[in-house]
Amino acid sequence: MFKSLLIFIILLFSSSFSIDGIVNVDQIDTFTIEQYYFMLPAEDYFNCEFSPKPDATFRKMYIIKSNVKNGYLVASDKNDFSIEMALFKDKIIGRDIIAVFSRGCNIGGQCPPRYDFWTYKNKQWFNVTKELVNLESVSKKVEQESGSIPGYLLPELGTDIKVVECDSKKDLGYRLKWVNSKFELIKNSAVPSKSDASSIKAYKLVRGSANFPNCKIRYSVEEENGNSVKLSEEVNSILNCPALLVITPDKKSLLYGSGNSIKLYNIQNSNTQVLFSEENNGVSNPLWSADGKHFAFVIVNEKSINTRQNL
Repeated sequence: MFKSLLIFIILLFSSSFSIDGIVNVDQIDTFTIEQYYFMLPAEDYFNCEFSPKPDATFRKMYIIKSNVKNGYLVASDKNDFSIEMALFKDKIIGRDIIAVFSRGCNIGGQCPPRYDFWTYKNKQWFNVTKELVNLESVSKKVEQESGSIPGYLLPELGTDIKVVECDSKKDLGYRLKWVNSKFELIKNSAVPSKSDASSIKAYKLVRGSANFPNCKIRYSVEEENGNSVKLSEEVNSILNCPALLVITPDKKSLLYGSGNSIKLYNIQNSNTQVLFSEENNGVSNPLWSADGKHFAFVIVNEKSINTRQNL
């Protein structure tokens, strides 16, 4: 009888351990951000002139930033193709969520950016975007309220996805916040109005990342507290031309070239002043002297003229 009881206990322990092991293996399909990148379904993210079934070695060539510790990765061929990835740990359900924002191409044209959320289990990919967030509804709401077409900037740190204007990357005042295993659209606290501008002591010219799908390299202007600043249409149109503008030494105005004129744009009151105009020649590369009392620039078609001006 003792022998039978011992065998029963051993079988019970073995059975429990075995079931436990199966459950753990089934639930925890987890990898690093790089491993998920190497396993992405080729038909979804690698097409056109790329290999139909690229292996890890092929994909590794395109990694331009990899923060494995924080679950963030960017891959790009520096032209039309780009992928931005972030890893979210869903502790409630017990799974990894992989956010993939991509820009690919197809023969004879370009594809629009794709925004997907995936989970990987039992060697299979499952698209869980609709389960986590209604991106169509979010985009429609943001576009109606802001007048801009939204894009999404994945976090290198944290879990909030920033909602930005696609071309300029201007902060639209929203974010997708990770709440209870889903993403919710949250509106940020109000940006200071124009009447509050006098309280801002300085502004900064910020260069945007080139890795965001469907967006060019562009500058933006921010207040000292990090809020984006709405600029005039003309100034906004040259923010992707670093050779055409520079911030003044007092950090309150922009000096920029527009056609054949050098202009000064006061960020606080949106006033524009023409400092120099040349009828037949274009201008570029404005620069300030260290003391802030002089500026210089380049005339595209060289002509004998003093380009040093006193303010």
